[in-house]
Amino acid sequence: MLVLHNVVEHDGLRSSNPVVDWIRLRSVRKFPSVLVHGRTQQRLLATQVGRVAAWSDLPADSYAEWLWCQEKSGDRATRVGPPAFLCLGEIRANKGIETAIGAARLAGVRLSVRGKGVDEPYLAELRRLAANSKDIAIVDSFMSPVEFSDEIDASLALVIPYTSFEAQSGPLAKGMARGKWILSSQLPSLMDQAKGYPSISFFGVGDEEALAELMRSVVESGTTQGRPSRSGQDPAGSDGDAWDATIEAVLTDG
Repeated sequence: MLVLHNVVEHDGLRSSNPVVDWIRLRSVRKFPSVLVHGRTQQRLLATQVGRVAAWSDLPADSYAEWLWCQEKSGDRATRVGPPAFLCLGEIRANKGIETAIGAARLAGVRLSVRGKGVDEPYLAELRRLAANSKDIAIVDSFMSPVEFSDEIDASLALVIPYTSFEAQSGPLAKGMARGKWILSSQLPSLMDQAKGYPSISFFGVGDEEALAELMRSVVESGTTQGRPSRSGQDPAGSDGDAWDATIEAVLTDG
């Protein structure tokens, strides 16, 4: 079985390497079964190449990652400063972080942007937008799984302001698993991924004023923690079923 996380590149564009594109297309057509993350990608793949793939939601954790986090739990550094709204993950142009920066300025709240920059011109633009603000921090660095989870836990809310995205979001999956309050743009793939999750509010793509209003509501209500999704259950526990849907999809399609 071929597991195809991205039917198209995360920025919505084709790969710059035609060999990679050829391998991807040939693999999709030749493998006896294909698994994608989410109904949106299933529909997209069917439209592109006529292939009906199995689908499942993106699991938040693997058993190996869970074990690693348990072993490294003592390595956590002491956090300093008040909590902030959080944009998390690779910093690239489709993430819409400029929307979050504009909204944070409008709402007068703290915003932390954490992740590895993979698009230097975009990162430079974000730094320009955040300049002269003591409430907006941009940290360009890779995070371990422990740091990734700790950042979510310590935040006021997780912000997913993506402007274009066809797959399922790792930060969104992790945020739901940890029961965090989430503010997300209304992209079909993100809404599909978050279906049934009670602790999420959506705003229009690129709408700084709508996001600012949601940020104010979170601060005023003091509600920063929701109810974890099923995928947040301990993968080592007797009733942990984070991977059941994926396993079922593989067995059914195989």
